[in-house]
Amino acid sequence: MPSASIAIARLVNTGTDNFAIWVLKAPYPSGYVLRDCVFSAELNQIWQEWQQMFTSHSPLDITSRLPSTAVNTLTLVETFPEASINSPTENPSKSPYSSRLMQSLGVNLWRWVFDGLILSCWERSRGMAMGQRTQLRFRLEIRDPDLIALPWEIMQPQPGQSAISLSPDILFSRTISEVEPLPELRTDQAINILLVLGDDHKLQLDQEASLLKKILLEGRPLGKTVIEYAPCTVKTLVKPTKTELIQELETKAYNVFFYAGHGLPDPDGGSLFLTNELKINGIELAQVLTRTG
Repeated sequence: MPSASIAIARLVNTGTDNFAIWVLKAPYPSGYVLRDCVFSAELNQIWQEWQQMFTSHSPLDITSRLPSTAVNTLTLVETFPEASINSPTENPSKSPYSSRLMQSLGVNLWRWVFDGLILSCWERSRGMAMGQRTQLRFRLEIRDPDLIALPWEIMQPQPGQSAISLSPDILFSRTISEVEPLPELRTDQAINILLVLGDDHKLQLDQEASLLKKILLEGRPLGKTVIEYAPCTVKTLVKPTKTELIQELETKAYNVFFYAGHGLPDPDGGSLFLTNELKINGIELAQVLTRTG
């Protein structure tokens, strides 16, 4: 299967809004290209609007020299000139502001990453995968901490096309640069999933857990038979304490840890809320997952 990998890092000696984007891995020898670019004021504005709508913490600013601006819809109109953009208070049933905002951020992230030589490498890599009638394995490596919070999974070439993480032709993943080598994984006959739902007063958590469990147990790729598809078991924890979660991970063998809930960025790798007040940080969770394999 052809593979491609791209890295993004801040150029600390040339200004706070300058970044380098380069190809770490390509399926052909001349594909290792590089370009430097600026995190534009337009993209920063859309990112601020996204955070004001979808996050509960203070907005994270990627370029400290760019002034914070009030939310406006100019950037969305420029991205989608064929339709007017509604504000959060304007007729959401006709054109949901949140959907347009998500699409606008996805398109602008794509245009920022895939431009010039990087875009040429991407198109050729995809063409090679299509020629072999297989998927392209693509990894995005984020080397600047301020970029980690961006929802790279929603990148899309243009409105109406699939996000990169949902494309059937692409196996998308993203990582950071400081990652320890993974140990050899055991071979299991079934997929064991731990489904954890954190506190959310807006949801009926027991119903959400049942629905997610049903999807995980019954869903399988189109064209795959039961025989071809690995059996799956799902264990559900709703609003567990930290002790309950750690004990479950340490006493059972799971292949997948699936968390649904809210979180916050912090210096310890972010925090996942288990209950209204109890949370577990990223370092603690990573240590448990590493110990349990």
